[in-house]
Order: sequence, then C-alpha cells, then structure tokens
Amino acid sequence: MFATVRIAILLVLFFALTMIAAPSARAVDMASGTDPFELPISRGRWKVGGYVSAFKDDDGNSLTFAPEAEYFLIDRLSLGFEVNGTWTSYGFSRFDAGPAATFYFGTDDHWAYYARQTISYSKSNYNPELQTAGTTGLGATYFFNKYVGLSPEIRASYGKDRLGIAIAYCSFNVFF
Repeated sequence: MFATVRIAILLVLFFALTMIAAPSARAVDMASGTDPFELPISRGRWKVGGYVSAFKDDDGNSLTFAPEAEYFLIDRLSLGFEVNGTWTSYGFSRFDAGPAATFYFGTDDHWAYYARQTISYSKSNYNPELQTAGTTGLGATYFFNKYVGLSPEIRASYGKDRLGIAIAYCSFNVFF
C-alpha cells in the first residue's frame, strides 16, 4: 500500500512542478514560434543530480540518498558515476556505487527521452560480500530551462539478491 502512496505523491509533485514551470516557457514558444533554449544534452556538458527518498511503513523508516554525475562525451551520450546509500530504522543498510551511461534518443519541445544503464557494486549489513547488480531504465527529462530538469523513469533492477521494477523513480538534475 505504501508503494502506491509513494508513486502517487511523486507523480503529483512531478505534474505540479511541470505546470508551474511550463506556462512561461510555452508562452515564449507561442510568441516566437521557436524553442526558447537548446536542450543541454550536447558534448562537453555535465549533468549532476540524483534523488532522495524517505518513507515510513509498518516495519519502520527508510532513507535513501543517491547522487550522480555524468559527462556528455558526445551529443546525447553521457557517462558517469552513481552512488546510492540506504539506511533503515530496523537495521538494514546498503551502499551501492558504480558507473552509469545515459543515451538520449529523442527530443520534443522541453522533453528528452532516454535509456539508462548502471552497474553497481554493493555491500549491505545483511550480506558483507561485495555484490554486483545493475539497473536498466527508460525515462524522460523535462527541462524547466537550459540548466534544470526533472526525470521520471521506469527502472528494472537485477542482481544476485534483487530483482524488481521501480515505476516512479524520479531524479532532479542540473546541467552545465
């Protein structure tokens, strides 16, 4: 049940932010007939961002902090590094780190659609051995301007101790 509430909250937040930011950008589009900025997914740019997740369920509280940084080697392709730490009130904690690659395969107005792959090396307090896992994601970044984007994504995670799909993963990114 809590997962459904979390998904609903993230979707409402995403659409609310889109509605707040979109009118001014769209007004410029209608007045000039052109896009007010070029999407920042070109060679030599950086993307820095990530997400924070906190929730409470019947078992206790959980906090996840996941920063990331990527560099655009060529237009539409960025490579970088992602770190993910999870702490819970009932004793479970996990730390993941590893490379990430994102390919933006299409654009539309203020949107850029992408596929993402990560490979992570993780340790947890319930399994101290170094584990390898991966995630594959499909998403879209909405650019509020040429520096700030919000990226909802569907992710599949897989590895020795995990297999799952996250429907409402959403990160906040700054491009420069």
